[in-house]
Amino acid sequence: MIGFWAGHELGFSLDEIDAKKSIGRISPRPVFLMQGGADKVISPKSGELLYRAAGEPKELWFDPALGHARFFAERRDEYERRVLGFWDKYLGKSSLNHEAHEGRALGCGGMS
Repeated sequence: MIGFWAGHELGFSLDEIDAKKSIGRISPRPVFLMQGGADKVISPKSGELLYRAAGEPKELWFDPALGHARFFAERRDEYERRVLGFWDKYLGKSSLNHEAHEGRALGCGGMS
């Protein structure tokens, strides 16, 4: 479906938009990937494939029980801990720490 949409509507081939081919160029900037094993939208293997293709530094959070974009909704405390920990590790202490603990910072629409 994505291939049809990309090709027909946007004029791209799947090869041109394959994230596995471009994620390595992000390095040395850090990459944090989240993949649910019960994802029905994106293959659960995609997280591991992207992780292998990425340069360092990189982290992969794989949860076999989660579906597509369900990390924030179903693992909120762990989501906040992991995302803020990643930011703190690679970007320095996050100014969002205080807001996150009050429940205001990480409620991204795409992650719920």
